[in-house]
Amino acid sequence: MAAGPRGQRIGIKAQPFQDGAILAGPQAAKRLSDLVSRESMDRFNALFSESRQRQQLDAAILVAGLHLEVAGRRKFAQHSADA
Repeated sequence: MAAGPRGQRIGIKAQPFQDGAILAGPQAAKRLSDLVSRESMDRFNALFSESRQRQQLDAAILVAGLHLEVAGRRKFAQHSADA
């Protein structure tokens, strides 16, 4: 078990097998190392992707708010001109 983001415990599914054969000590260690590296990269990429999606959502909300503000100012200006 390894510590994941925010202190969560994560399990890494690794087997000392390759193509049905049991690997020797150094080969098993290399395979485990490769699996841990791959798992770490997958988790990093997922976190980076979530962060990017969050930033895009924040930007979309900001743009929508600006559009509403501009529309409200135009509507207010039209009502003021009619008065």
